[in-house]
This record gives sequence, structure tokens and C-alpha cells, in this order.
Amino acid sequence: MGFGSLFKKDKTYARHELVGKGDKLLASGKMEKAIKCFDKALELLPESAEAIDSLPESAEIWCAKGMAFGMLENTEEGMKCCDKAIELSSNVPFFTSPWINKSRMFVMLGNTEEAIKCLDKVIKMTDEYPECRYKPTATDIGTRDSQALAWYNKGFIFPDGSEKAMKCFDKAIKSDPGFVDAWINKGYSLHHLGKHEESVVCIRRALELDPNHEYALSTIKTFGYEEYFK
Repeated sequence: MGFGSLFKKDKTYARHELVGKGDKLLASGKMEKAIKCFDKALELLPESAEAIDSLPESAEIWCAKGMAFGMLENTEEGMKCCDKAIELSSNVPFFTSPWINKSRMFVMLGNTEEAIKCLDKVIKMTDEYPECRYKPTATDIGTRDSQALAWYNKGFIFPDGSEKAMKCFDKAIKSDPGFVDAWINKGYSLHHLGKHEESVVCIRRALELDPNHEYALSTIKTFGYEEYFK
């Protein structure tokens, strides 16, 4: 193996190390440090174009960087990163993460109409390309199904406890029956719609999936459901 190959291998290893470190910093809430890692990783990307039949690594890094900016509520930079990730993955129509991240930026900006468009894009993509539903979703917890996550996030855009919100959480559950937070929020919506018995069923299902889930346990007290869980 020549020096050129060794150098290339070292750069690839260093890049992957930086991305892994950035992901850990992102998950632990250290956004500024995560962004620095992603920037260094981008500097180590090869100059040649990546194969169009696979997801460009650069798109994934830009997406992660956008998420970090979003967590910092820097919507301008976050949106730029999401758009860059979408541009770089234009030949592989199954990369949902930048669209989900972009929807969050629009929510922060108060533009719910555009946020819904982004999430509807994800839902359409996952219908057309079912294999893309199970890509890792970085700091998102509760589900790795991006269609379920899109429906779940869409539910929060509609008024609390509304019929529209409840239907979105129901769709999230249909996509991923093990999505605990979706069960809880469906129960929340049902409670506010006056459907208390159905709400209890949802909270109970959430606790069957995760008996120690703090949000589910606190919801029982908030709604005065203690008698149903003795």
C-alpha cells in the first residue's frame, strides 16, 4: 500500500472519528462542540463526487450540523445546513432526516404551514420508499421509524388535545406500535376531547411498553387517573 492510500485511509478514519464524537456531543447537549467536530469532518471529505446510488456522507454530516444549530435555536444556520443536506442527497430520495429537521426550524419560526409541508414530504417519501423509514434519527427518542416520527411531530403542530392532533398520534402508532410517547400523547388528546376511558387505555399501553416512563406516570396524576392504575 502506497503513502497516498495510507493518507486517504487515515483521513477517512479521522473523519469517522470526528462524526462519531460530534454525534455523542449532540446527544449530550454540547451543541457548539458538536458543530466544531462536524466542521472538521467536512474539511476531511474527499474532493471527488460520491456515488449517486448511496447516501453521500457529506449529506449526513450537514444534517447533523443542522440539528445542532436547531437545538441552539439558530434557525438561519440550521436551515442552511438542512438545505445543503437535501441538495447533496437529491439523487437518493430516501433521506428523511433533513426534512424532519427543517420542519422543526419552521415551527420555531412560527411557519406551521411550511413545517407541515416538510413532514408531509417525509410521509410521502416513506410511503414510496419503505426501506428509508428505519434510518437512525440521531437524538430522537422513542422510535427509529421516520414515518412515525413525522406523524408524531405533525401532531404537535395542531392545537393541544384537538381531533387533528389525536389523529396524527394515532398514525404515528400505526407506523410504530411501540412508540411510547405517541401512545401518551394520543391519550392526552383523548383526555381533552372528553374521552377519558379511551385515554386511560392509551396511558396503560404506554406503561406496558415502558413501566417506568416518567411522562406516562406524571400524566396519570395530572389527569387524576390514579384510581385506574391501583
